[in-house]
Amino acid sequence: SSGINAEYGGGRKPTPRQIFIFEKAVLFSKPVPPKKPSQSRKVSIAPSPKYSYKSHYHLSQLGLTRFVHDDNNSVQFQLSVYKKEQKNACESYIIQASSTSVRDRWVERIESLLISQLTILKSRDASHVL
Repeated sequence: SSGINAEYGGGRKPTPRQIFIFEKAVLFSKPVPPKKPSQSRKVSIAPSPKYSYKSHYHLSQLGLTRFVHDDNNSVQFQLSVYKKEQKNACESYIIQASSTSVRDRWVERIESLLISQLTILKSRDASHVL
């Protein structure tokens, strides 16, 4: 898995999220600010980051738009989530990366996983035809 710090908004005010991508799913989480150390307990080790789970989507539900507003220099890309249980329902998230190179790495990774998932689904469908 890999993570990206992102601002995302689905028609709402952009919200900071940590997004993790796995082989079959994308997970959205909210960073939890570290607690201030108490005076009685001084720790020299930096605390591990903590996250609050918000949502997750299977890659089979995702669509990807590399450039938002046809702007190659934008640090944004869009993930569209197609809801199978609600016919023709789609929710879009504008993801804002920290740089164009981070955006490009994420888009390439997601594209690669989506193609891999499509190949698996096609081979599975082909085996059912025989």
